Amino acid sequence: MWSYESYVVTARIIDHVPVELHISVEDKILTVVDRTLFGENCTTIELGGVEVEKETRNKRKKFMLSAFEDLSEGTSQLTVKCRLFQRGDGWYSLQSFAVLPEGSLRECYILKRPGAEDVVVTRVFSSLDGNAFARKEEGLEVQDSPRSGKTLQLLGGAGIVAGLLGAALCMISPKLS
Repeated sequence: MWSYESYVVTARIIDHVPVELHISVEDKILTVVDRTLFGENCTTIELGGVEVEKETRNKRKKFMLSAFEDLSEGTSQLTVKCRLFQRGDGWYSLQSFAVLPEGSLRECYILKRPGAEDVVVTRVFSSLDGNAFARKEEGLEVQDSPRSGKTLQLLGGAGIVAGLLGAALCMISPKLS
């Protein structure tokens, strides 16, 4: 069993892993691609669409995925919901992306488990090439830059990696009673 101290050590190690993050919305299709030393992960889902069943990379576990745009905090926030139905009722994660007023990107990962406190990881990313975010009716977009086109390269911790690690730990660890 992991102790609190091992979580802190793991978080500090993971926090120094560079992350390249590309987020785009086109015709209500949200695409999030993150690249780290550990590889690349691509999530594509329709904003406001029906929940769809997906499999993990190793095809051992299934989960339900959906995405939506939330304006409740006064700013546009794109959220991907991953319902871990094989764990039982009440297990799911929310991964949200919002552009802050100063132009940085906030990513918040929340793991919800029945009978347990939420696990929350929040990271703030800054653009490496000075891109500014723009707001479109369908969602968030990055303005053109001669260095990166319509992508945003971000470094500021490993929020996605930490979120994926948290989800992986929940999928492989025994159920909490």
